[in-house]
Amino acid sequence: MNKFDIDLDSVVLTSTYILVDKQSILHVIYEDDGSGISWQFHCGNGDYSMDKLRLVSFRDILALDATIEKLYDLPVNHEATRKSVQDKWQVCAQCENGIQKLDKNEHGWKQLTIMVMFVR
Repeated sequence: MNKFDIDLDSVVLTSTYILVDKQSILHVIYEDDGSGISWQFHCGNGDYSMDKLRLVSFRDILALDATIEKLYDLPVNHEATRKSVQDKWQVCAQCENGIQKLDKNEHGWKQLTIMVMFVR
């Protein structure tokens, strides 16, 4: 059962670290910036290079890690981190408590948003 207020086929952002290298999801970002990509799932290594980023369905993420369901009530513009899959999620607002918010210009997010718009 899906507790999230999101269609399971919605597109979310992740990386090859999660999909190919099978690293654990340790950093989740939920932001509403109007781009259509509101959920991001990362391994926490800080590498957000364009060549590493991938678009997948939310269903794919839940299939990889069922513990993501614990974040169903994560507030918009908040992040959740953990040190390992066995640890509890630590939730905080973006840019607070030492969590670095992704800089859209620095990491090319505007370019990615344009690509997503053309794909649709």
